[in-house]
Amino acid sequence: MPTQTALHNKTFLLLGAVLLAGLLLRLPFLGSMSLCLDEMWSIGTSRMPWASVLWVVFHQDSNASLYYALLHAWMRLGNSEATVRLLSVLLGLATIPPLYMLGKRLVNAQVGLMASLLIAVNGFHIRFSQEARAYSLVVLLITLSSLFFVKSVEQPTARNWCAYVLTSVLAVYVHAFAGLVLASHCVSLLFLPKRERRWRRVVTSFATIGVLVIPLGILLFARMREPMAPLAWVPKPTWRDIAGLFWLLAGNISSVTSPSSPRPTFREALPGAPLLISYFVACLVMLVCSVKVWRSGRSCAAWRSGVPFAWLLVPIAVAVAVSIVKPIFVSKYLLVCLPGLALLVAIGLNSMPRWTAATAVVGIVILSLYALPTYYQFRSRNHEWRMATDCLLTQARPGDSIIFFVAPGRLLFDYYRERYNGWINTAGQDIEVTYPAFGDENHDPNVLAYMPPPPANLFTSGALHNHRIWLVLFHDNFSFTSELRQHIMASLAASYRKAQENEFHGYGERVALVLYVSNDTQVHSRNSAIQVAPYAQ
Repeated sequence: MPTQTALHNKTFLLLGAVLLAGLLLRLPFLGSMSLCLDEMWSIGTSRMPWASVLWVVFHQDSNASLYYALLHAWMRLGNSEATVRLLSVLLGLATIPPLYMLGKRLVNAQVGLMASLLIAVNGFHIRFSQEARAYSLVVLLITLSSLFFVKSVEQPTARNWCAYVLTSVLAVYVHAFAGLVLASHCVSLLFLPKRERRWRRVVTSFATIGVLVIPLGILLFARMREPMAPLAWVPKPTWRDIAGLFWLLAGNISSVTSPSSPRPTFREALPGAPLLISYFVACLVMLVCSVKVWRSGRSCAAWRSGVPFAWLLVPIAVAVAVSIVKPIFVSKYLLVCLPGLALLVAIGLNSMPRWTAATAVVGIVILSLYALPTYYQFRSRNHEWRMATDCLLTQARPGDSIIFFVAPGRLLFDYYRERYNGWINTAGQDIEVTYPAFGDENHDPNVLAYMPPPPANLFTSGALHNHRIWLVLFHDNFSFTSELRQHIMASLAASYRKAQENEFHGYGERVALVLYVSNDTQVHSRNSAIQVAPYAQ
């Protein structure tokens, strides 16, 4: 019979293997895919001095303030795609140990290992561990918060409650949706007997959290009242959206739909159905076992099974309810529910006979890995902003001008133009930018404005003196941007004719380059096809 020390060492070896697998699954093609607008926003914010970063937090984007501060320090290592994304990889990987400890504390070490393995191979988590955004950080912090919450309830020391308050506040400052998981902590207390709830410490802790996040709440409330309010593009959720969220949380990942959209088509969803069914069956087993415990009355055992259920369901239910008034249901924001789902599945598998559970775990891992090659392949082929930059730099002529439909498009263009390092020496390097006019991108936070007001005379007669104008369309398909696109194109059509158009498609994003030439000038495009520079190959 193995000794306790031998079992302990075996467990840590297995946990080390899970960590290694998680790392290897998050590194492939890390620097292959072009930056998206959100990632460029992260880089654009974090590369500025501390004073400018704070200005952005106070006036433009308060929801990821802690991540920007962390990335600001991290970018001393460099600002290449792979470097800035590596931070998210490490943060995603760091979620595995606390999730193991949480599963071990709720049930046993076996549950902790299975939950950590499930999140290590989960395609949805891998996807956002490869993006230079705050999502992997908020999942890490909310997992730590949940761990300290469980420890605080079981061992209500001042140290545990302080750790809970600290991690909870940090999580909310990374992303406001972390607050929905804190709400689930409160709901889980209903499964405890009244004498075990320790309301005094609970109320004190949550009151402290509430006071400390007031500044963030004020900033977010002010932003929601602006004309370009955040989440203006989010539609009201449907049943299909909710089902699509569970499809994603199970580890499926679509190579066609936008990462912000939980709406896979039936054809996309069909290969992922076995994985979703496997998760559903394990959760159903967990529910059946929990109902038996809940029927016996409130107890610590009932609370331990209620924690992961509340973690998964409360944030989703609140997001759906709030969306009736103001749509906020976005699949990537609800990534904070994933550790709760992993715990539910792990506990359900642990309730099965040993060999059945082992077979189920192997099956879920295989199904999770099955979807990843398609994701990696798609990721390795998405170079929309690199290709767009190549097209502009290789086809531009002396005297050309360029108009970016939304200002961050120029940030992305400038980012990739800088990476040529003198390879190309054409008019494209000095192309005139008519809109938006920028200051110093590394110091002036105003360059992060999404749609800064164009000059009043931008399209008046004689204002555009260039014979050729490139219009870069990006994020032009939203209801609040389509009107401006039509206005710009109609104004250009008055004095110019469309000579060429190229489109570049990426992961949920599309870039279109439209070349306009003056009506009174005979200009022939050198090539209507896309020319690709060596950098993008």
